[in-house]
Amino acid sequence: MSQTNQALLVGINYPWINYGWDFGDPPPGWTGGKSLAEWRAKQQREIVADLSKFASLGLFAVRWLCWVTAQIMVLVTTRRS
Repeated sequence: MSQTNQALLVGINYPWINYGWDFGDPPPGWTGGKSLAEWRAKQQREIVADLSKFASLGLFAVRWLCWVTAQIMVLVTTRRS
């Protein structure tokens, strides 16, 4: 068996955070009494912090699964060297 000098590329599955509301506007009662802008800003900070952590760990890819109208959308991002 020959040895190569190849790096292992590691990625993760990133689950939905707010069911189908990671993308698009949620129903009025979903925001916990916050305005839509406040709720969105909080979600964005959480997601940015998560993605920044993943990047700092050297992850190659993140697959973000989200439910939208009973369909699964898969969003894929890759890190460029």
